[in-house]
Amino acid sequence: MKKASFFKLPLLLAFAYWLMGLIITFGMIFIRTNDLMNSYSQSMAVFIGFSVAQIPNLLLLIVILACSLYSYAVNELTTKNVLLLILIALTINIVVFLFNHFITPIFIQFYLSNIAQYYDSILMFSYQFVIALAKYIVIGLICFWAVMGFKNMFNRNINQKLLQQSNSAKIHLTLFILLFISMSSLFLVPLVFSLLSHNQDNSAYQAMLWFLVFSMIFILMLVFVVRTCFDYAFDSLQIAKMIKSTVLVLIVSAVAIIVIAGLTAFIITKIPYHYFVLNQKLMLLIVLFEIFIQCVFVFFIARVCTKRYFSSGFNATAQ
Repeated sequence: MKKASFFKLPLLLAFAYWLMGLIITFGMIFIRTNDLMNSYSQSMAVFIGFSVAQIPNLLLLIVILACSLYSYAVNELTTKNVLLLILIALTINIVVFLFNHFITPIFIQFYLSNIAQYYDSILMFSYQFVIALAKYIVIGLICFWAVMGFKNMFNRNINQKLLQQSNSAKIHLTLFILLFISMSSLFLVPLVFSLLSHNQDNSAYQAMLWFLVFSMIFILMLVFVVRTCFDYAFDSLQIAKMIKSTVLVLIVSAVAIIVIAGLTAFIITKIPYHYFVLNQKLMLLIVLFEIFIQCVFVFFIARVCTKRYFSSGFNATAQ
């Protein structure tokens, strides 16, 4: 079972973490209610909700593990490596389980008693985001420390170079997209759950599915826009550049989105309210146009930043 690969081991860990977490989730439901689910729709709701909530963590695990294993020359799909990764996934799930059942209730109680009274309107999103961020950091640190602790136990192959001229650009592009989705969904997923928290009927889950469809289309377009910027073949993995470019794209994009949303809201306030009541299609067109402009700005910013860090023009000149 020896076959070198850059992403197979990280994907295996992510799948093991997701599967163990799903089993724990359904197991806790069974323990508390003595019944797994009353209907198929309830089971699917838990399955979809759990899977969507895990998107930031799963992608973070893939990125951290890919970079860590590359640094330690762990690239072979051997039985020993697989067992160690399953052990790491189990360790992360145990830490997350303890976090959910001991740290999270304490934080919620503190939040409700000290902070929520001042921020009633954003209560649901704010505390979900803070909990998700804390869990995100904990999962990343546990994964990094676990790989570091097991580095001498892995089967390593220092003679095989995974990062080559033929695949360097594709690997950096993939890692950038994964990290971008992971960091952005860390904010978007709690936002979506908070918006849907007051609506528990089928329309809520349909809205979540539409959100996933839109996200997939956006990601595909983002890959299409920035893929030509990754045309320089690096000799080593550019972890620092990947983090800098991703954070820069997210910060500048967030500022641009806020400014566009503010301008749109200002324009709407200048239009008589009764006009929107009579013409609801106009409001829909304005919202769609706003989303379109925001996406265009994000694509433009992502292209400029990635071209600065990963294109042959800038890097060849620097060297």
